[in-house]
Amino acid sequence: MTRKILKTVASLAFLCCCGNAGAAIDVDDEHTDSPRHVMITTELGSSIDLGSHDMSTFDVDLAAAYTNPFIRALGLGIGVHRSFGSDNTFIPIYALFQSSFRTRPSLFFLSLKVGYSFSTVGNSAMYGDTSAMAGLGINLMTRRNFRSHIIFGFGFRHYNRKHQTAISLDTQNVGLANLSFGVSF
Repeated sequence: MTRKILKTVASLAFLCCCGNAGAAIDVDDEHTDSPRHVMITTELGSSIDLGSHDMSTFDVDLAAAYTNPFIRALGLGIGVHRSFGSDNTFIPIYALFQSSFRTRPSLFFLSLKVGYSFSTVGNSAMYGDTSAMAGLGINLMTRRNFRSHIIFGFGFRHYNRKHQTAISLDTQNVGLANLSFGVSF
């Protein structure tokens, strides 16, 4: 068991460092019939600003994650979130956790993302801010080496004082309604 965990961690580290985004690595070479333990997840979606601060975005995310029957995804991700009507760009780097908290297949799962976003808002310089998202995922299709899902969630972006003064933002946190479609392979 420890050997399999070490192989999985080593494969995930290799995948994240070398940028081999086009292929999932099968780390269980003893049992080729078993599902992969490292998967790549891509998501397309939108985050709608709930506070009318003109911070709604179109989102593209990519993550590499460890998976097993209990944990749907545990890994690292990066995204590019671009505003609809302005020049705002957010590049979040985050930790990802998804689970239905069951070992048997389930229709629903919990999705959490917590990380740091490199943000360029308006004409300001790029500053780093924290971001997070919690959502309810719905499995659309689940196969041994392919999954598709939709996630409905609530997210927020925290803006530091530099951003608040540079763009005259009257709040530290902006709440977002998230909707995304994703596939894992």
